[in-house]
Amino acid sequence: MLTILTSVSTLTHRAAAEEPGTPAPEFALPPQVSEPYNPPPPPPEPPFVPDEVPTAPEGLPDVVAEPMIPPAPELDTPNPDSPPAQSFTSIDDFDDPRVPRFTRQRPYLAFEFSGSLRAFKDRGALAGTQPIRAITGSIHIQPTFTQAMGIFSFGPAVSLYPFLPRLSATPSGFSIWGAGGQVQYQARYFREQILVPVVGYTAEMMQYKFSDGPKGQLTTKGPYFGLYLLLNALEPRAASDFFANHGVLRSYLVAELRNLEGTDANLTLGGSSVYFGFRIEH
Repeated sequence: MLTILTSVSTLTHRAAAEEPGTPAPEFALPPQVSEPYNPPPPPPEPPFVPDEVPTAPEGLPDVVAEPMIPPAPELDTPNPDSPPAQSFTSIDDFDDPRVPRFTRQRPYLAFEFSGSLRAFKDRGALAGTQPIRAITGSIHIQPTFTQAMGIFSFGPAVSLYPFLPRLSATPSGFSIWGAGGQVQYQARYFREQILVPVVGYTAEMMQYKFSDGPKGQLTTKGPYFGLYLLLNALEPRAASDFFANHGVLRSYLVAELRNLEGTDANLTLGGSSVYFGFRIEH
């Protein structure tokens, strides 16, 4: 009996659900409404705890870290391949940082080496002998405080006068030599002046000894005139390397005309002589 009542109730409810407009049974489940999802809040961050400063062992002083100093910025250096335009040699011009360093500095010392294939045109008693050659080396001290008005210099010089290619007139190639000094002025008014006129005066005590016996000494002296060719302006990169490696500020090719004269009881020398050489300035 109970089974029959249960089946009838089930069929009744199913028919009511299938018919339109039939209200739902009282025991129907209420409609479900979805709520928005709220994630849980993140866990709180732990409090900041500074690192412990290491201390020195007991009995030793604590090491205090020095503050880091950032390096100074590098300054732009001028390109030696692009020499600046020529300008008058003034104090401000030489202190201009835009000008390459080896052209801004004033040289204070110079070394010059030159030679001549015919040292004395007039040789008196030696007129019938072989030509006298000349090899000369000199040191020039150049005060920097006068270089705004040109370059004055002075210093010692040593010369050797061999009879080449044969030495029949003298016992050796060192039989005629001289030592003395010179003063000189360069008409240099521009920083990169390519041609520099030169005028100077030289004097030296010459010692001589010949194979046939005469020997002695005499003083030769006289003015000289010259022209220097600045090699820095022709090869600025090589000039920059020469300065960096050897401290040479300027390099010149030298051409000079010397008028030296001297006489004693055995020998008379004089006339003009042409010298060619090389000069470097520090």
